[in-house]
Amino acid sequence: MPLILFDLDDTLLSGDTEREWAEHMLDLPLDIEEGFLEKLDSFTALYREGNLDINIYTSFLLKPIKNLREEELKDLAFPFCERTFNKFKDQTTLELLNKHKKDTCLLVSGTLSFLVKEMASLMGLDDSLGTPVEVENGILTGKRGGPPNFSEEKVNRVREWIKLDKGNYEEIYAYSDSIYDLPMLDYADHPAAVSPDRKLRKIANERGWEIIERS
Repeated sequence: MPLILFDLDDTLLSGDTEREWAEHMLDLPLDIEEGFLEKLDSFTALYREGNLDINIYTSFLLKPIKNLREEELKDLAFPFCERTFNKFKDQTTLELLNKHKKDTCLLVSGTLSFLVKEMASLMGLDDSLGTPVEVENGILTGKRGGPPNFSEEKVNRVREWIKLDKGNYEEIYAYSDSIYDLPMLDYADHPAAVSPDRKLRKIANERGWEIIERS
């Protein structure tokens, strides 16, 4: 049976879930620091340039939800993810999900894990791997629960998942839009670039990888 590795933002969905969540937090009764959106824009620019410090970025995103109860976060995340999924799903989303509906599918994203989990459930995927959020006694600490699920760490997490799952996966397919996911694409038997960024497009062309253009 094949194992399918899907990136989330700008791959399965046509937008950025985590950016949407960051903006959504401004409408919630949370302690948001002054200049939040301006700082968010600076992180986005660094990401596009390939210079994002993922540790600083995830700390920035976790700070507003510090001290929330885990149940409160779930109550906030589900309706948000449902709206965001409906906003960002498109023909490419539906085609990829339909293509692999009989396969084992993992949503493997650097986005915060509580969002990735909800998105995977909405899309009917088997499991998800996201950037873990630390919870102590049912309360969010405002810290990560482990390394960001980013770049090489995605491959580490997938390997751990396969060991625990003990499935016999003859082939691995991977889909992403980003050069940051080059390790995951290299790891797969069948890598595919989805409307890729400039750096990933160059590599995909050089290596003869499938390129899927979002319509």
